[in-house]
Amino acid sequence: GCAISMLWIMLAVLAYFKPEDFVLREELVKIAMTSFLLSLLTIISMRYSRKRGLLREQKLQLASAVEKVEVLVAHDALTGLINRQRMQELLEAECERQTLTGAAFCVALIDLDHFKRINDIHGHQAGDEVLCRFAKTAAASLRETDTIARWGGEEFVILMPETQMEPNGL
Repeated sequence: GCAISMLWIMLAVLAYFKPEDFVLREELVKIAMTSFLLSLLTIISMRYSRKRGLLREQKLQLASAVEKVEVLVAHDALTGLINRQRMQELLEAECERQTLTGAAFCVALIDLDHFKRINDIHGHQAGDEVLCRFAKTAAASLRETDTIARWGGEEFVILMPETQMEPNGL
């Protein structure tokens, strides 16, 4: 807008002073064409900018959706703990690290005894509540470096890096 206005002002100034090689009709056509092209480029630029903004927003939404899918794929839907597949990946990585560095680690398998009785007597909703409470309590009790996963049903696995068994095995 500003560039086009300046062109028209310049034409008015030239028309007023009338230099010897100035032909008003030719200059009018040149400035009209230039104004048209500048307007067209401005419109195209604005549309392109708007589309880039939409693409940027869609990219952010897609990244957010991918992140949510990754969380869903790696976590147990009921307890929110990582799932068996993700824990297997972590165990494999810890085995590789142990092979390379010799750093010890421990794995604990926890099975909630008599869990079937809870489901049978109190129903599956009560069983789900027990699993969720156990998961929350156990996760809060671990070190930052430890990881707990729901292995399946009422079984849980804890990975404890940098941990060594006591000589007596307990």
